[in-house]
Amino acid sequence: HSPDIYGRIAEKAKQEMYQRCNEEPEQGAKAVFDHVRRNNPHPEAQKLLFIHNESTLNRRRRGKMPKLPIDANEFSKLIQSSERYKKYHIQDVVVDGLIDSILLGDRWFLNEVEDCEVFSYYATYGPCPPMFQQLFIVSFKKNGEWFPGLYCLMLRKDITAYRGVFSALKKLIPGFNPTM
Repeated sequence: HSPDIYGRIAEKAKQEMYQRCNEEPEQGAKAVFDHVRRNNPHPEAQKLLFIHNESTLNRRRRGKMPKLPIDANEFSKLIQSSERYKKYHIQDVVVDGLIDSILLGDRWFLNEVEDCEVFSYYATYGPCPPMFQQLFIVSFKKNGEWFPGLYCLMLRKDITAYRGVFSALKKLIPGFNPTM
């Protein structure tokens, strides 16, 4: 075979990768690359290196992905308009005229909250969208089982921010009376 044929085979495999990135932008570049190599038996396709294709694949994926929100106001509007978050009651926690936190309450939890035995809350710093500093979670105990029910994405971790969150929670959950 001539080198030209090998070049066309490799190019065809690359085009398949780019097409998969366009059709399935949620797939990672490495997953798309591995899938195409695994399903293309030709040795020339197997010679393609991920490092030579990674930036192009990622660029194509990013072009199809939704743009990240730039601030809490835009983030709040984005999740409130999303089908994925329809099961949540979403409420902006406003402090000094600005969104300080975003509260997401599972609607089932909010319907069942009056029968809850105990509440617990904790904060975690890892799994937050980049603009937020922490995820504050309220769990409840019902029939001996613990369930997370409210999530609050907080922009700050100071006393004013916590007061705003606790004030919103007290209005939303009858009988919820946390102390700081």
